[in-house]
Amino acid sequence: IDLTTSVARHDITIEATNEGGSVNSLDFTLENAYADKLAFIAASQGEAKLQVTQKRGESDSTYTMQMNEAAESVTVIVELTFTETMAPFPTQIAQEESQLVTYNDNVFFYSPYSVDTQTTTVTVPSDNIKDQTMQTPFQVKDKTITYGPYENVEAKSSSPLRIHF
Repeated sequence: IDLTTSVARHDITIEATNEGGSVNSLDFTLENAYADKLAFIAASQGEAKLQVTQKRGESDSTYTMQMNEAAESVTVIVELTFTETMAPFPTQIAQEESQLVTYNDNVFFYSPYSVDTQTTTVTVPSDNIKDQTMQTPFQVKDKTITYGPYENVEAKSSSPLRIHF
């Protein structure tokens, strides 16, 4: 997750395996609160761009990526850009003060599938991180916060991620 500009950019690498079959399509989900803030989406398999379709449900939206070539194992890169995900905190400051913001998200990739291993890395514009979610294991180094690796994450797992910087 890249928070170095006024938008939040997510670059997600998904390595999917269908044991005993082939992967023709791959789904991922976003809770509707996040889907409503999605400004851009793109997916690729190697150099090939993938078609992405959305189906909105009551509580979340499912995005389906059609594979250009089916295989037992695929690697897909998903690029997401969200707007209005950071909020000034405190909301009022003196003119000479630097404005800090908060960012709220999910520590986990909100997947419709169980996940064997997952790591979430967040990059902020400076090392002036005032507070962050303390879900272990995590590491703060300079401008980067790394959560995980987490193993055997259940489908649609959610744990609040909050960063104040």
